[in-house]
Amino acid sequence: MPIKKPMDMMGPGEGAAFAAKNAGKLMKLSRYGRLTMAEFAAKFKEPLLGRAFLAAIPGYYKASALVATLASMHGGDSGYPLGGSRAFARRMEQKYLDLGGKAFYNARVEKIVVKDGRATGLRLADGREISGDFVISCADAHATLFFMLEDRYTPDVFRNLFDHPESYPTPTSAMVFMGVGCEIKEDCASLTLRRKEPVLLCGRESEAVGLLNYGFDRTMAPPGKTVVACLYEADFDYWNGLDKEEYLAEKEQLKQDAARVLIGRYPEADGKIEVTDAVTPLTYVRYCNAWRGSWMSWGESKDVPRYYPGILPGLDGFIMAGMWTLPPGGLPGAAASGRFAAHRLCAMEGLPFKTI
Repeated sequence: MPIKKPMDMMGPGEGAAFAAKNAGKLMKLSRYGRLTMAEFAAKFKEPLLGRAFLAAIPGYYKASALVATLASMHGGDSGYPLGGSRAFARRMEQKYLDLGGKAFYNARVEKIVVKDGRATGLRLADGREISGDFVISCADAHATLFFMLEDRYTPDVFRNLFDHPESYPTPTSAMVFMGVGCEIKEDCASLTLRRKEPVLLCGRESEAVGLLNYGFDRTMAPPGKTVVACLYEADFDYWNGLDKEEYLAEKEQLKQDAARVLIGRYPEADGKIEVTDAVTPLTYVRYCNAWRGSWMSWGESKDVPRYYPGILPGLDGFIMAGMWTLPPGGLPGAAASGRFAAHRLCAMEGLPFKTI
Protein backbone atom coordinates (compact mmCIF):
# COMPACT_ATOMS: atom_id res chain seq x y z
CA MET A 1 0.00 0.00 0.00
CA PRO A 2 1.56 3.34 -1.02
CA ILE A 3 1.24 5.61 2.02
CA LYS A 4 3.71 8.46 1.50
CA LYS A 5 0.84 10.70 0.40
CA PRO A 6 -2.86 10.40 -0.53
CA MET A 7 -3.06 8.46 -3.77
CA ASP A 8 -5.01 11.17 -5.59
CA MET A 9 -2.22 13.64 -4.70
CA MET A 10 0.49 11.48 -6.29
CA GLY A 11 1.92 12.82 -9.53
CA PRO A 12 2.17 10.64 -12.67
CA GLY A 13 5.87 10.08 -12.03
CA GLU A 14 5.28 8.92 -8.44
CA GLY A 15 2.58 6.50 -9.52
CA ALA A 16 4.74 5.11 -12.30
CA ALA A 17 7.74 4.73 -9.96
CA PHE A 18 5.65 2.81 -7.44
CA ALA A 19 4.22 0.54 -10.15
CA ALA A 20 7.69 -0.11 -11.65
CA LYS A 21 9.21 -0.92 -8.26
CA ASN A 22 6.43 -3.38 -7.41
CA ALA A 23 5.55 -4.70 -10.88
CA GLY A 24 6.49 -8.31 -10.12
CA LYS A 25 4.59 -8.37 -6.85
CA LEU A 26 1.52 -6.70 -8.37
CA MET A 27 1.44 -9.24 -11.22
CA LYS A 28 1.55 -12.14 -8.77
CA LEU A 29 -1.07 -10.53 -6.57
CA SER A 30 -3.39 -9.86 -9.51
CA ARG A 31 -3.65 -13.59 -10.17
CA TYR A 32 -5.28 -14.02 -6.77
CA GLY A 33 -7.29 -10.86 -7.27
CA ARG A 34 -9.17 -12.63 -10.06
CA LEU A 35 -10.36 -15.35 -7.66
CA THR A 36 -12.80 -15.19 -4.77
CA MET A 37 -11.84 -17.07 -1.64
CA ALA A 38 -14.62 -19.57 -2.35
CA GLU A 39 -13.13 -20.26 -5.80
CA PHE A 40 -9.64 -20.50 -4.35
CA ALA A 41 -10.72 -22.94 -1.63
CA ALA A 42 -12.53 -25.12 -4.20
CA LYS A 43 -9.23 -25.77 -6.00
CA PHE A 44 -7.97 -27.98 -3.16
CA LYS A 45 -8.72 -31.69 -3.44
CA GLU A 46 -8.60 -32.07 0.33
CA PRO A 47 -11.84 -30.53 1.72
CA LEU A 48 -10.21 -29.81 5.08
CA LEU A 49 -7.78 -27.37 3.45
CA GLY A 50 -10.62 -25.55 1.70
CA ARG A 51 -12.55 -25.22 4.94
CA ALA A 52 -9.44 -24.01 6.74
CA PHE A 53 -8.88 -21.17 4.27
CA LEU A 54 -12.55 -20.13 4.40
CA ALA A 55 -12.36 -20.09 8.19
CA ALA A 56 -9.72 -17.37 7.82
CA ILE A 57 -11.22 -15.21 5.05
CA PRO A 58 -14.92 -15.09 3.97
CA GLY A 59 -15.73 -16.75 0.65
CA TYR A 60 -16.95 -13.53 -1.03
CA TYR A 61 -13.59 -11.79 -0.47
CA LYS A 62 -10.89 -11.92 -3.13
CA ALA A 63 -8.11 -14.45 -2.56
CA SER A 64 -5.63 -11.55 -2.67
CA ALA A 65 -6.84 -10.69 0.85
CA LEU A 66 -5.44 -14.01 2.09
CA VAL A 67 -2.12 -13.44 0.31
CA ALA A 68 -1.80 -9.92 1.73
CA THR A 69 -2.58 -11.16 5.24
CA LEU A 70 -0.08 -14.02 5.14
CA ALA A 71 2.59 -11.82 3.54
CA SER A 72 2.16 -9.19 6.23
CA MET A 73 2.52 -11.81 8.96
CA HIS A 74 5.53 -13.39 7.26
CA GLY A 75 7.19 -9.98 6.93
CA GLY A 76 6.80 -9.27 10.63
CA ASP A 77 4.42 -6.40 9.88
CA SER A 78 1.39 -7.89 11.66
CA GLY A 79 0.97 -8.78 15.29
CA TYR A 80 -1.07 -8.45 18.44
CA PRO A 81 -0.54 -5.39 20.70
CA LEU A 82 -0.17 -6.46 24.32
CA GLY A 83 -3.13 -5.15 26.26
CA GLY A 84 -5.43 -5.52 23.27
CA SER A 85 -7.35 -2.78 21.47
CA ARG A 86 -7.89 -0.71 24.61
CA ALA A 87 -4.17 -0.37 25.33
CA PHE A 88 -3.54 0.23 21.63
CA ALA A 89 -6.05 3.10 21.58
CA ARG A 90 -4.71 4.53 24.85
CA ARG A 91 -1.19 4.76 23.42
CA MET A 92 -2.54 6.66 20.41
CA GLU A 93 -4.50 8.94 22.72
CA GLN A 94 -1.46 9.67 24.86
CA LYS A 95 0.61 10.63 21.82
CA TYR A 96 -2.18 12.93 20.68
CA LEU A 97 -2.42 14.56 24.12
CA ASP A 98 1.36 14.97 24.30
CA LEU A 99 1.19 16.91 21.03
CA GLY A 100 -1.38 19.32 22.48
CA GLY A 101 -4.62 17.64 21.43
CA LYS A 102 -7.74 17.35 23.58
CA ALA A 103 -9.96 14.29 23.93
CA PHE A 104 -13.64 14.34 24.90
CA TYR A 105 -15.48 11.30 26.21
CA ASN A 106 -19.20 10.63 26.74
CA ALA A 107 -19.70 13.09 23.90
CA ARG A 108 -21.71 11.39 21.18
CA VAL A 109 -21.79 13.37 17.92
CA GLU A 110 -25.31 13.87 16.61
CA LYS A 111 -24.64 16.21 13.72
CA ILE A 112 -21.83 17.83 11.76
CA VAL A 113 -22.67 21.53 11.64
CA VAL A 114 -22.54 22.99 8.13
CA LYS A 115 -22.77 26.71 7.33
CA ASP A 116 -22.64 28.09 3.79
CA GLY A 117 -21.30 24.81 2.42
CA ARG A 118 -18.52 24.46 4.98
CA ALA A 119 -18.25 22.12 7.98
CA THR A 120 -17.78 24.38 11.02
CA GLY A 121 -18.12 22.04 13.98
CA LEU A 122 -20.09 19.36 15.79
CA ARG A 123 -23.38 19.19 17.64
CA LEU A 124 -23.37 16.67 20.46
CA ALA A 125 -26.28 14.59 21.70
CA ASP A 126 -26.50 16.73 24.86
CA GLY A 127 -27.03 19.86 22.73
CA ARG A 128 -23.53 21.31 23.03
CA GLU A 129 -21.80 22.61 19.93
CA ILE A 130 -18.04 22.49 19.35
CA SER A 131 -16.63 24.65 16.57
CA GLY A 132 -13.54 23.92 14.51
CA ASP A 133 -11.65 25.07 11.44
CA PHE A 134 -11.93 21.58 9.95
CA VAL A 135 -13.91 18.44 10.71
CA ILE A 136 -12.38 14.99 10.11
CA SER A 137 -14.71 12.04 10.62
CA CYS A 138 -13.16 8.66 11.35
CA ALA A 139 -16.56 7.37 12.45
CA ASP A 140 -18.63 4.80 10.62
CA ALA A 141 -19.21 6.04 7.06
CA HIS A 142 -22.94 5.27 7.02
CA ALA A 143 -23.48 7.13 10.29
CA THR A 144 -21.35 10.02 9.03
CA LEU A 145 -22.99 10.39 5.62
CA PHE A 146 -26.62 9.53 6.33
CA PHE A 147 -27.06 10.88 9.86
CA MET A 148 -24.34 13.34 10.89
CA LEU A 149 -24.48 14.97 7.44
CA GLU A 150 -28.20 14.18 6.95
CA ASP A 151 -27.60 12.52 3.55
CA ARG A 152 -26.89 15.91 1.94
CA TYR A 153 -23.45 15.06 0.53
CA THR A 154 -23.52 11.27 0.06
CA PRO A 155 -21.51 10.30 -3.06
CA ASP A 156 -23.33 7.99 -5.47
CA VAL A 157 -20.74 5.23 -5.00
CA PHE A 158 -21.47 5.04 -1.26
CA ARG A 159 -25.22 5.39 -1.72
CA ASN A 160 -25.23 2.37 -4.01
CA LEU A 161 -23.14 0.26 -1.64
CA PHE A 162 -25.13 1.13 1.47
CA ASP A 163 -28.51 0.84 -0.26
CA HIS A 164 -27.86 -2.76 -1.38
CA PRO A 165 -26.40 -4.74 1.53
CA GLU A 166 -27.59 -8.00 -0.05
CA SER A 167 -25.33 -7.36 -3.06
CA TYR A 168 -22.43 -5.85 -1.11
CA PRO A 169 -22.21 -7.76 2.19
CA THR A 170 -20.01 -6.76 5.10
CA PRO A 171 -18.80 -9.17 7.81
CA THR A 172 -20.14 -9.22 11.32
CA SER A 173 -19.88 -11.68 14.18
CA ALA A 174 -20.87 -12.65 17.68
CA MET A 175 -18.40 -13.44 20.45
CA VAL A 176 -18.60 -14.92 23.92
CA PHE A 177 -15.82 -14.01 26.34
CA MET A 178 -15.27 -16.27 29.33
CA GLY A 179 -13.23 -15.60 32.44
CA VAL A 180 -11.87 -18.94 33.66
CA GLY A 181 -10.59 -19.53 37.18
CA CYS A 182 -7.48 -21.44 36.13
CA GLU A 183 -4.54 -21.04 33.82
CA ILE A 184 -5.18 -22.72 30.47
CA LYS A 185 -2.08 -23.78 28.61
CA GLU A 186 -1.58 -21.66 25.54
CA ASP A 187 -1.05 -24.43 23.00
CA CYS A 188 -2.36 -22.13 20.28
CA ALA A 189 -3.72 -18.61 20.53
CA SER A 190 -6.39 -19.13 17.86
CA LEU A 191 -8.13 -22.32 16.81
CA THR A 192 -10.95 -23.18 14.46
CA LEU A 193 -12.75 -26.28 15.72
CA ARG A 194 -14.97 -28.34 13.46
CA ARG A 195 -18.14 -29.60 15.10
CA LYS A 196 -19.23 -33.20 15.01
CA GLU A 197 -22.66 -32.02 13.87
CA PRO A 198 -23.69 -28.61 12.51
CA VAL A 199 -25.73 -26.40 14.85
CA LEU A 200 -28.00 -23.43 14.13
CA LEU A 201 -26.66 -20.35 15.88
CA CYS A 202 -26.73 -16.60 15.15
CA GLY A 203 -29.10 -17.20 12.26
CA ARG A 204 -26.62 -19.47 10.47
CA GLU A 205 -25.80 -23.13 10.35
CA SER A 206 -22.45 -23.47 12.07
CA GLU A 207 -20.04 -26.28 11.16
CA ALA A 208 -17.09 -24.72 12.97
CA VAL A 209 -16.37 -22.27 15.77
CA GLY A 210 -13.36 -20.11 16.55
CA LEU A 211 -11.67 -20.40 19.94
CA LEU A 212 -9.31 -17.65 21.11
CA ASN A 213 -7.05 -18.18 24.12
CA TYR A 214 -5.71 -14.90 25.50
CA GLY A 215 -3.33 -16.66 27.89
CA PHE A 216 -0.36 -15.23 25.98
CA ASP A 217 -1.37 -11.71 27.14
CA ARG A 218 -1.10 -11.63 30.92
CA THR A 219 -2.67 -8.16 31.06
CA MET A 220 -6.01 -9.78 30.20
CA ALA A 221 -6.53 -11.65 33.47
CA PRO A 222 -5.12 -11.86 37.02
CA PRO A 223 -2.51 -14.55 37.80
CA GLY A 224 -4.03 -18.02 37.86
CA LYS A 225 -6.89 -17.07 35.55
CA THR A 226 -7.44 -16.97 31.77
CA VAL A 227 -9.70 -15.18 29.29
CA VAL A 228 -10.96 -17.33 26.42
CA ALA A 229 -13.42 -16.33 23.69
CA CYS A 230 -15.58 -18.14 21.14
CA LEU A 231 -16.05 -16.42 17.79
CA TYR A 232 -19.14 -17.01 15.62
CA GLU A 233 -20.10 -15.87 12.14
CA ALA A 234 -23.40 -14.04 12.40
CA ASP A 235 -26.33 -12.81 10.35
CA PHE A 236 -27.11 -9.17 11.13
CA ASP A 237 -30.70 -9.32 9.83
CA TYR A 238 -31.41 -12.32 12.03
CA TRP A 239 -30.22 -10.55 15.19
CA ASN A 240 -31.88 -7.29 14.21
CA GLY A 241 -35.23 -9.04 13.82
CA LEU A 242 -35.33 -10.49 17.35
CA ASP A 243 -37.50 -8.97 20.06
CA LYS A 244 -35.97 -8.38 23.51
CA GLU A 245 -36.87 -11.79 24.96
CA GLU A 246 -35.68 -13.64 21.84
CA TYR A 247 -32.47 -11.60 21.85
CA LEU A 248 -31.64 -12.46 25.47
CA ALA A 249 -32.50 -16.12 24.87
CA GLU A 250 -30.18 -16.27 21.85
CA LYS A 251 -27.36 -14.71 23.86
CA GLU A 252 -27.88 -17.32 26.57
CA GLN A 253 -27.78 -20.10 23.98
CA LEU A 254 -24.48 -18.70 22.70
CA LYS A 255 -23.02 -18.67 26.22
CA GLN A 256 -24.00 -22.29 26.75
CA ASP A 257 -22.52 -23.33 23.42
CA ALA A 258 -19.28 -21.44 24.13
CA ALA A 259 -18.93 -23.17 27.49
CA ARG A 260 -19.35 -26.60 25.82
CA VAL A 261 -16.77 -25.72 23.17
CA LEU A 262 -14.30 -24.47 25.77
CA ILE A 263 -14.64 -27.49 28.06
CA GLY A 264 -14.49 -29.85 25.09
CA ARG A 265 -11.08 -28.46 24.17
CA TYR A 266 -9.82 -27.65 27.67
CA PRO A 267 -11.44 -30.00 30.22
CA GLU A 268 -9.64 -28.21 33.06
CA ALA A 269 -12.10 -25.32 32.60
CA ASP A 270 -15.06 -27.48 33.67
CA GLY A 271 -16.79 -25.83 36.62
CA LYS A 272 -14.38 -22.88 36.58
CA ILE A 273 -16.08 -20.42 34.22
CA GLU A 274 -16.54 -17.47 36.55
CA VAL A 275 -17.93 -14.80 34.22
CA THR A 276 -19.22 -14.58 30.65
CA ASP A 277 -19.97 -11.67 28.33
CA ALA A 278 -21.70 -12.10 24.98
CA VAL A 279 -21.18 -9.63 22.13
CA THR A 280 -23.58 -9.61 19.16
CA PRO A 281 -23.77 -7.64 15.90
CA LEU A 282 -26.14 -5.25 17.67
CA THR A 283 -23.47 -4.63 20.31
CA TYR A 284 -21.24 -3.21 17.58
CA VAL A 285 -24.13 -1.01 16.46
CA ARG A 286 -24.85 0.21 20.00
CA TYR A 287 -21.26 0.94 21.01
CA CYS A 288 -19.66 1.90 17.68
CA ASN A 289 -22.57 2.96 15.44
CA ALA A 290 -21.18 0.31 13.10
CA TRP A 291 -23.12 -0.22 9.87
CA ARG A 292 -24.86 -3.61 10.19
CA GLY A 293 -22.44 -4.49 12.99
CA SER A 294 -19.52 -4.48 10.54
CA TRP A 295 -15.92 -4.75 11.69
CA MET A 296 -14.60 -4.48 8.13
CA SER A 297 -16.05 -2.94 5.00
CA TRP A 298 -16.89 -4.46 1.62
CA GLY A 299 -14.97 -7.20 -0.15
CA GLU A 300 -13.60 -6.54 -3.60
CA SER A 301 -16.08 -5.83 -6.39
CA LYS A 302 -16.13 -3.70 -9.53
CA ASP A 303 -18.46 -1.31 -7.69
CA VAL A 304 -16.32 -0.99 -4.56
CA PRO A 305 -13.65 1.74 -4.72
CA ARG A 306 -10.18 0.60 -3.68
CA TYR A 307 -9.57 4.12 -2.44
CA TYR A 308 -11.85 7.09 -1.77
CA PRO A 309 -10.13 10.45 -1.11
CA GLY A 310 -12.55 11.45 1.64
CA ILE A 311 -13.50 14.78 0.07
CA LEU A 312 -17.24 15.26 -0.42
CA PRO A 313 -18.45 17.40 -3.36
CA GLY A 314 -20.12 20.58 -2.17
CA LEU A 315 -18.70 20.44 1.36
CA ASP A 316 -15.56 22.36 2.33
CA GLY A 317 -13.60 21.99 5.55
CA PHE A 318 -14.42 18.29 5.85
CA ILE A 319 -12.43 15.08 5.36
CA MET A 320 -13.78 11.56 5.77
CA ALA A 321 -11.26 8.97 6.95
CA GLY A 322 -11.45 5.47 8.42
CA MET A 323 -11.62 1.98 6.99
CA TRP A 324 -14.57 2.72 4.67
CA THR A 325 -12.35 4.94 2.51
CA LEU A 326 -9.89 2.09 1.87
CA PRO A 327 -11.98 -1.10 1.45
CA PRO A 328 -11.92 -3.77 2.67
CA GLY A 329 -10.60 -1.83 5.65
CA GLY A 330 -9.11 -3.22 8.81
CA LEU A 331 -6.49 -1.53 10.98
CA PRO A 332 -3.87 -0.97 8.23
CA GLY A 333 -6.41 0.76 5.98
CA ALA A 334 -7.80 2.84 8.84
CA ALA A 335 -4.32 3.95 9.88
CA ALA A 336 -3.33 4.85 6.31
CA SER A 337 -6.52 6.87 5.84
CA GLY A 338 -5.75 8.83 9.01
CA ARG A 339 -2.29 9.61 7.71
CA PHE A 340 -3.80 10.68 4.38
CA ALA A 341 -6.26 12.99 6.17
CA ALA A 342 -3.44 14.65 8.12
CA HIS A 343 -1.42 15.05 4.92
CA ARG A 344 -4.39 16.56 3.10
CA LEU A 345 -5.06 18.93 5.99
CA CYS A 346 -1.48 20.18 5.84
CA ALA A 347 -1.85 20.76 2.09
CA MET A 348 -5.03 22.76 2.67
CA GLU A 349 -3.20 24.96 5.16
CA GLY A 350 -0.04 25.28 3.08
CA LEU A 351 2.03 23.44 5.68
CA PRO A 352 4.72 20.81 5.11
CA PHE A 353 3.63 17.31 6.11
CA LYS A 354 6.03 15.47 8.37
CA THR A 355 5.70 12.61 10.82
CA ILE A 356 7.20 12.52 14.30
